[in-house]
Amino acid sequence: RAAAMMAVELDETLAEAWTALGNSDFWYDCDSQAAETHYLKALALDPHNAQAHAVYAHLLSNIGRHEQAVSEIKLARELDPLSLITNAMEGQILFFAGRDEAEKALRATMEMDANFWLPHLFVSRVYLKKEMFAEAIVAAAKAKEISHGNAEATATMGYALAKSGRRDEARTVLKELE
Repeated sequence: RAAAMMAVELDETLAEAWTALGNSDFWYDCDSQAAETHYLKALALDPHNAQAHAVYAHLLSNIGRHEQAVSEIKLARELDPLSLITNAMEGQILFFAGRDEAEKALRATMEMDANFWLPHLFVSRVYLKKEMFAEAIVAAAKAKEISHGNAEATATMGYALAKSGRRDEARTVLKELE
């Protein structure tokens, strides 16, 4: 936060500085109103800043403004079509917006780089919602493997195991998380 504020003070015309400040508001202070204000300031300064559109889309999705989030993340991807994180986020945002094309977007991201763990994690959620538990377990396990044991990937795998009726294996995962 201090570095982001210093960057804004040094040059208040830098969209990246305002984006960093918005990220601090969003992730560390849990202040969605301040984050939105700072993201909008960044976008006013640089409407072609893909990162600012992507993080703003994430915020919008988290606060339930799904249609706006979808528009923002699609714009971010158009501005930076090769960004793995933006492509994965698009799939996640489409999922939370209840859009059927979420799985397709996530598969396309996996085709860009099969060793990027986030689309595997996000597609596991799609499978869980569809009650495709075997596929959810495989996807979450892949995310866990690629991420070297990320706790969210591990927890999702445990949840999928429990939902599929494999409770002993789910308990083993729970102990691993503990």
